[in-house]
Amino acid sequence: STLARAIEAAGLEAALSGDAVTLLAPTNEAFARLPAGKLDELLKPENREQLAALLQHHVIAGKLQRDDLKKRRSVTALDGHSIEVRLERGNLMIGEARVGNRERVAGNGRVFALDAVLG
Repeated sequence: STLARAIEAAGLEAALSGDAVTLLAPTNEAFARLPAGKLDELLKPENREQLAALLQHHVIAGKLQRDDLKKRRSVTALDGHSIEVRLERGNLMIGEARVGNRERVAGNGRVFALDAVLG
């Protein structure tokens, strides 16, 4: 629910409903671990561009499955930045976030839960 609220505040609904994408979705708990007040600050209308940039760092063009991610050393997010992908003690890691065990299929892509917000 926090991610959905952030996507709406950043005005990214249309961008995420178009072409095929893979969404690296921080959980509510991941957002709660941000420094105190950080999320509230990002959700303010005057910080819309900063919030959009943060969220675009969690989106990869194309429909990637878990096995696709495991075969990569990095992925490029919509913001143009490369994010490391690795296996660590049996856990799939993207950046410093652990990818949840289940992927969800969306109309135009895939969604993977993350236990941290990518920075």
